[in-house]
Amino acid sequence: MLKNIAFQQNKKIFFLFAATILLCNTAVVGMFSGFIVLYKKNTNYESAQHLIEISKQIRSNVERTLLYNRTVTTLVADDIATHPQKDEQSLLEYMKQQTHLLNTTDLYVYNSAGLCMNQDGDIRSIDTSSETAYRTIRAGASYSITDFVSEYSVAVRSDQILRGHKIVAVSTACNLDTLIDDMNIESFDKKGAVYLTTKNGIKISQTKSSYARTVFNIVALFTSGSFSDISGKNVTFEDAMSNTEQTVLIHKENKKVDYIIITPVDAGTESWLLFYIVPSNIVNKTMDGFSRLVIVLAVMSVISVCLITIIFFLVYVHRINQYNRELQSREEDLRHALVLADSANQAKTQFLSNMSHDIRTPMNAIINMTRFTIENYDDKKKAFEYLSVIQSSSDHLLKLINDVLDMSRIESGKLSFATEPFDLPQNMESICQIVKPLCNAKQQQFIYDASSFVHTKLIGDTMRLQRILINLLNNAMKFTPSGGTIQFSVKELSSLNPQTASYQFTVTDNGIGIAPDNIERIFEPFTRLEHNVDVQATEGSGLGLSITKRFVEAMGGTITVKSALHEGSTFTVELFFPLASEEIPSAKADAHSTKNFDGKRALLVEDNEINREIATMMLKEMGFAVETAADGDEAVEQYRKNAPYYYDIIFMDIQMARMNGYDASKLIRISQKEDAKTIPIIAMTANVFAEDKEKARKAEMSAHIGKPLNPDELQNITSAVLSDLNSGRNRK
Repeated sequence: MLKNIAFQQNKKIFFLFAATILLCNTAVVGMFSGFIVLYKKNTNYESAQHLIEISKQIRSNVERTLLYNRTVTTLVADDIATHPQKDEQSLLEYMKQQTHLLNTTDLYVYNSAGLCMNQDGDIRSIDTSSETAYRTIRAGASYSITDFVSEYSVAVRSDQILRGHKIVAVSTACNLDTLIDDMNIESFDKKGAVYLTTKNGIKISQTKSSYARTVFNIVALFTSGSFSDISGKNVTFEDAMSNTEQTVLIHKENKKVDYIIITPVDAGTESWLLFYIVPSNIVNKTMDGFSRLVIVLAVMSVISVCLITIIFFLVYVHRINQYNRELQSREEDLRHALVLADSANQAKTQFLSNMSHDIRTPMNAIINMTRFTIENYDDKKKAFEYLSVIQSSSDHLLKLINDVLDMSRIESGKLSFATEPFDLPQNMESICQIVKPLCNAKQQQFIYDASSFVHTKLIGDTMRLQRILINLLNNAMKFTPSGGTIQFSVKELSSLNPQTASYQFTVTDNGIGIAPDNIERIFEPFTRLEHNVDVQATEGSGLGLSITKRFVEAMGGTITVKSALHEGSTFTVELFFPLASEEIPSAKADAHSTKNFDGKRALLVEDNEINREIATMMLKEMGFAVETAADGDEAVEQYRKNAPYYYDIIFMDIQMARMNGYDASKLIRISQKEDAKTIPIIAMTANVFAEDKEKARKAEMSAHIGKPLNPDELQNITSAVLSDLNSGRNRK
C-alpha cells in the first residue's frame, strides 16, 4: 500500500516537474536580468559602506599614533624635569635610549638660548629652533609640520644644562611621509590610494605605489570630471572637503570611475583630512564577476533543461524502484531522529525549567529579604539575619551564573588554560582548608590521605585543578548525610615521560550513591538524575559534573566513577603536569605580612562610579588611604605627577573607555620613576578567564582579582603582594 501511494505521488511529481521546467525556461533569463539590475542598483551603497569602515580604521590608527607621540613627549619632558642627567653625554645616551624604547623618529631638546640638539648630537638651525622654543615656552606646548615631519614640543622647567644654558623644551618627531605606508594597508590588492592632507588639501602623507600619484595638493588629482554623492546628487570637491562629517564621493572622468572617501582626522591642535581612493572596477570586481556568471548560468540552464528532462525520464523508472525500497528505511530513520530531537528538546526544556527555578530561588530570597531589611532596619538582630540570607543567596546565585558561563564557554570551544608554576602539596592543603570546615558544619568526617610525592613543583592551571577537585568534594558533601565520611586522596603515579609527572586524585563518600542506570548519564549537560527527594532538595545548577569532566578531558586526563545505590560513590581523576624548572615561592604570607594597611596609600582606577564606590569602601575598611582615577589616562597622569613611592599599591580596572588597564600599566612600567618597576599593580576586573590572567601577566601586573569583589580574597591577595614586595626589598 505504501509503495503504491509513493508510486502515484512520484508519477504526479514527474509530470509536474517537466511542466514547471518548460515554463521556467521562458522566465529564467528575465528573472536573472532583473536580479542583476537590482543588484547593481545597490552596489554603490554596499561598496561605500565597505570603504567607510576601512577609512575609519585608518583614521583611528593615525589618531592613535599622534596621541601616542604627544603622551610620549609629555612623559620624557617630565622625566627630564625630575631626573636631570649629570652631563651632556649622559643626556645624549638617555635620549638615544628613549628614542629606541618609545619608537620615535627623533627626540629634541631646546635650551634657553634657542639651541636645539637631537639624540645624535646634531644641532638645528638657530633661526628655526629659536622660533619653536619661543612658541613652546609661551603656550606650554606647540605642534608643527616641516618637510613631512611632525614635531610636538612641551615646555620644561629643569635644572638640566645644555651648552651652558638650561633646557626649556622637549619635542618628539614623527615621519609623516611614511605614516600611511607603515600601516600596511592591503585592501583591494593594494590597488587603492590613501592620502593624508591638511584642511586645505596640502599633502602630509600618502601610500607609495603605482596607483597613488605623487602631488603637492590633493586638488591636483581632480581638476576635471564630475562629482556626485552616493545618492547620485552632483556636488563640488571643495564643498566635500569643507564638510565636518565623513563624506562619500563618486568621481567620473571619461570612462574611469573612482570612489573617494573623505574622513576628518583629529590631529590634536588642528584637523586633517584622510582621502581613500579606490577605482570602482576594483571595488565592484566581485559584483561584475557574479553578473557574468549569472548570465552564463542563465544560458546554460536553458540549454540544459531539455537534457535534464530526458535524463530524468530515463532514470526515473530505475529510481522509483530504488526509492520505494529506501522509503521504509528513511521512515524508520526519521522516527529515530524525531525521538532523539524530542529527547534533546525535552532535556533542554527541563534544564531551562530547572535553571529558572534555581535562579529564581535565590533571587526570591534576595528581593524579599531586602524588603524585610528595609522594613525592619531599626531591629539590628532581624536586619542582620536578613542580610546573612541575602549574602548566602548572592553567593549561590553567583555560582549558578559561573556554571552556566563555564558551560557556554566549553560548548563554544573557547576554553583555554593557564600555564603557571605551582606547588602541588600546597594547593592540596588549600583545598582541604576550604572543604574541612564545610564537612564539620554538616557533622561529616573528612579524611585527607596524601602519599609521599616524588615531584611537587609543577606547571599548570591551578584554578581549574582546584575547581575540578572542589566540584567533586562538594558533590560528595551534598549527597552524604550527617555522620558520613568524605575521603580525599592524592597519589603520584609512574610517568613514561621524564618531563612530566602523573597523579591520581580520588574522592570517596558513603552517601546515597548512584543507581546503575544513571552512572552513564551523570556527566551529561542539560540532564538531572531520577526524581529523588534528596537530590531535588539539593541546590545546584546540575552542571558541576559535566563541567568537571570537560575540564579533565581538556587537560588531557581521565575521570571515572564507581557507585552503588545507598552505598556511596568513588570518583577518580588522573592528570599529568609538566615539571617546573624553577623554584616556586610560597603562597603563604610570611611572618611580617599583615592584613591591616593603616598608613598605606592606594590608587584605585575604576570607570564605573558604583564599582568605584564599593572598592573604595572595602579598601578604606582595610586601612588604606584611597585616591581614585576614572580611566587609564587619568591614572598614568596621577602616578606620574606624584613623587616616587607616593602610592604603595595600584588597583587597576581593565575595560575602560579612553585607555584600558593593560596599556596604563605598561606606560607606568616604562616610566623613569624610581618605583616604576616595583610598585604593585593588581588587575581588578570581571574578566576572569585564563587568557585574561595571562594578559595581565604580560602587562607586568602583579596579581589578578575577579569581580564581584570578595573582601577576604582582596585582603589576602593584597597582603601577599605587599609581603612579596617587602621580602624583595629585604633581600636587596
